[in-house]
Amino acid sequence: MTSIDAREAVGEGVGGSGFAAPPGMMRAVVLGSLIGIVAAFAFVGGGMYLAGMGTSGALAVGGMAAFWGGLGFGSMFGGVWNMTRNEEH
Repeated sequence: MTSIDAREAVGEGVGGSGFAAPPGMMRAVVLGSLIGIVAAFAFVGGGMYLAGMGTSGALAVGGMAAFWGGLGFGSMFGGVWNMTRNEEH
């Protein structure tokens, strides 16, 4: 198993390609992920509960949607938003 240097993982010249992540990329991805998780959990879980599903079922479906949908969509949106913001300036 190989270890990855944290500086390499966040984009300071990954693999010698010269690519460097824009400033604030990690913060944007983490913040986007957190917002996506909370929003997906609240909307999906709340919607299921209001539609008549039991509390435990609504929490389970909301948790699954938050993990799979909120985490993925939130992190992608946060990264794209950060890239767009840095390109404009």
